[in-house]
Amino acid sequence: MERLETQQRQTKHELNALKSHLDQVERRNPSLRFEYKDPSRNFDRRQVIGVAAKLFRVQNEEFCTGLQSVAGGKIFNVVVENEQVGKSLMDNGGLQRRTTFIPLNKISGNRIDPRIVEEARRVGGRDNVWSPLDLIEYDEYLEPAMCHLFGQSLLCRDMQTANKVAYDRNVNRTCYTLDGDRVSPGGEMSGGAPSRGNTILAELFSVNQQEIEFRQKEQLLRDLQNQLREISGVAEQYKALSEEFEHKSTELELIRGRLQQTVHHQLAEEVKQLEEDIQNVEEGVKTAKETVKEREKKLKDLEYKVKHAKELREKELKTADEQVKNCKKAAEASKAKWSANEHEEGSLKMELDELKKAIATADEQLVAVADTVKKWEEDIANQGKEVEAAVKEVNNAKDDLKQQKELLAAQNKEIKAKTDRKEKNSKANRGERPRDANAQPQHHQIC
Repeated sequence: MERLETQQRQTKHELNALKSHLDQVERRNPSLRFEYKDPSRNFDRRQVIGVAAKLFRVQNEEFCTGLQSVAGGKIFNVVVENEQVGKSLMDNGGLQRRTTFIPLNKISGNRIDPRIVEEARRVGGRDNVWSPLDLIEYDEYLEPAMCHLFGQSLLCRDMQTANKVAYDRNVNRTCYTLDGDRVSPGGEMSGGAPSRGNTILAELFSVNQQEIEFRQKEQLLRDLQNQLREISGVAEQYKALSEEFEHKSTELELIRGRLQQTVHHQLAEEVKQLEEDIQNVEEGVKTAKETVKEREKKLKDLEYKVKHAKELREKELKTADEQVKNCKKAAEASKAKWSANEHEEGSLKMELDELKKAIATADEQLVAVADTVKKWEEDIANQGKEVEAAVKEVNNAKDDLKQQKELLAAQNKEIKAKTDRKEKNSKANRGERPRDANAQPQHHQIC
């Protein structure tokens, strides 16, 4: 908690320093502050958007001087929603200096043609020529005002590039350098020593970065305050609970001291001994269960397991019954031991309840054995299904073999029929032609 409080004080100090710096920038540049009084009752101040220089953010500080030269004095114009707001402020706003307004609904301005920008980059070099609107960030609804400030000019890296681009007949646009020099396609040039206000956008660039840091610090301060509030509540609750715990602990120690001198304390000690005995019985059951599990792992023949499952189950049931009987005997012995003392009836009931839990544990052991047998039976059933599937595949193979044999027999039969017809035709041919005395009989073999 002390660490959070220290961090909170440090964050407040940093916020105050940032706020002081922002105020100094505005005091050095009074043109950035637009002060007026409401021109009418219920005037909506949201219609006055602000000084143009504060409505956009320069992406890189190296462009600040050049962009300020492009915008010129228009950078201090005040952007309003419509011309009626500007007229009301001029008539009844109590303005202390002359002000030019940019009404968004009336101002006209267009972006420079992208084809001209591309041509200018071809002439001056892609990394040496920029459209000013591509170098700033602003809200979309301010597009008309930004086009009015920067729309039809180009920004070049140096004077040499500006001369090449401005006088190119396919570009023909006024160009400004990063140092603020100006070259017009009509031949007019200006430059040299920078003007007095050339550092305003650079200062605003620094201010924008600090405003981002300012908002982050504000959020951090809010988070720290929330954490401190939460921790403060928890700390108070912890303190109250600690005091109550100490009080109750003291009372408990006093009660324990009185109980140790009573018959009830002695009975409680005997009950504790009985609980330890029951715990030993439960550990014995747990050991027996682990032994059964080890024997299960050693069984290899699954069919043998199923075959003797009934016998094993009866054996386990018998063992469990013996344990139950032993527990009941112990309960009866305990009951007989304490039956002479009627005032100890409550203690006997506690013992019987614990013994019943032991019986329930034994019953759970029986259920576990039954589940094991059921699992063995399921394994045999699954293997039986696999055997049936294998038999089915063998039968299918036999059917396929039978069909192949039948097909082969049919093909042999057809071959034999064709062979018989061929021999018959051969004999008929020999009967029609005169036999040569020296002719030898021909034998044909059909494969």
